[in-house]
Amino acid sequence: MLEARIEPQTLWRRYVFALVLIAGFLITSHVMALLALSGGEEGSTAINISGRQRMLSQRVLALKEREIAEPNNRAFTAALDTSIDLFVRSHKALSEGGEFGLTTEGAENRRWIYETERDGQTLNQEVANFVEQLQVLRGKARGDQEAARAFLSDLEATDGFLLALDLAVRDLEAQAAADVNLMRRLSTLGLIAALIILILEARFIFWPAQRAVASAFHEVMASLDAAEAAREKVKRVLRARTAFFANMSEDLQTPLRILRDYVDRILLSELPGTVGRQLALVQRASQQMEQIINDVLDVRLLEEGLVEIQEEPLELTKLIEKTTDFYRQKAERKGIRFDISVAPEIPSWIWADPKRLSQIIDNLVSNAVKHTHEGSVTVRAGTFRGGRWALEVVDTGEGISFTSQDELFRRFVKKPGEPGRSTGGTGLGLPICHDLARLMDGQLSVESVLGHGSTFRAVLPLKLAEAPHQLNAAVDAA
Repeated sequence: MLEARIEPQTLWRRYVFALVLIAGFLITSHVMALLALSGGEEGSTAINISGRQRMLSQRVLALKEREIAEPNNRAFTAALDTSIDLFVRSHKALSEGGEFGLTTEGAENRRWIYETERDGQTLNQEVANFVEQLQVLRGKARGDQEAARAFLSDLEATDGFLLALDLAVRDLEAQAAADVNLMRRLSTLGLIAALIILILEARFIFWPAQRAVASAFHEVMASLDAAEAAREKVKRVLRARTAFFANMSEDLQTPLRILRDYVDRILLSELPGTVGRQLALVQRASQQMEQIINDVLDVRLLEEGLVEIQEEPLELTKLIEKTTDFYRQKAERKGIRFDISVAPEIPSWIWADPKRLSQIIDNLVSNAVKHTHEGSVTVRAGTFRGGRWALEVVDTGEGISFTSQDELFRRFVKKPGEPGRSTGGTGLGLPICHDLARLMDGQLSVESVLGHGSTFRAVLPLKLAEAPHQLNAAVDAA
């Protein structure tokens, strides 16, 4: 068992060591990402050019027949010259590099495809023979034209050549897939290493510190004579522990953000469909994990009563537009209409906590856009009875059954699934918004009919505020 207490210096050294390990992992991941992007671009370009070469061979054969049929048609002759030239240049770039974005280093890795013998000939030899026979038949090279005509008219010979080009494309695809699989294995090993680092950090830093804080908490409680003084010291200890949780959550989020950034970069390159979908899943998983960390920290603060509502003058319409701008774009990509409506009787400036109000808006709008596949999402702000105002998020999405609505604001309850509705998550988003609305002397409720959309309504006190420039002008006048 570990000792109950660990000296702060020991914890500090462990913490610095863990940060150094994480920094090393991030640098290694960055280098791996750059290599993956470079190799992926080279491989994708090679596959595209090889496929183009396959199509050019067919075009060349077709234009050759048209040129023979219409020898005086200069358009066919010019098109055939251009196609043959592009065919030759493409093959040279694939086998030697130096053109069309292909490097000589990449060509070295591909050389085996073009120099390996198949049926007694390499692909380089087959390409050279194909081009030579074409030029002989056209009278642009010396040789037996009848033999050239027989060769190019022989379906077995030309089909064999086209098959060889097809095999080259498949070989390049297999090589690219092997490179992607290698990077995927390396990425998996890197992710495992990162998880091990995080586990070690929790084992040797987080848990000992938690025990130290708990020990300090009990000592403080035992040493206090007055209950009021004891409560104040307990609050200080809880704040210290919550601050430690907040710092640790930031440390956990840092590698997740870096991982997301690298995945985003890799997704910009052309990858096989399966790999792209798998990386997209990694991307979504890291986003969900970051959101879970934030939600758990908020729950911790709410449970310990450490969330403070800090009101200030804010311009409501601009706050709503700024908070929902990302989801407006997401809705437009889904083909959903997105509207914002602020009633004229709502003052331009009100007193509210911008951070917590944005958090409520963000969560409600995110859910609405996520579960609406056609129709619209509307954000409305209007007056409510009793000197209050209501923020409503209305969608035409899947809706929620009446029996499931009771579970929406309970913590750590996975929301019951409905037909076509996603399940999963920690069940913290709506409960956190519900608690934040109560802290702001308001309430959060829902009205929904399964299959006909939902309306989430946050009713909050309406406190009129003056614009900051008006307040400054009043102070200057005084």
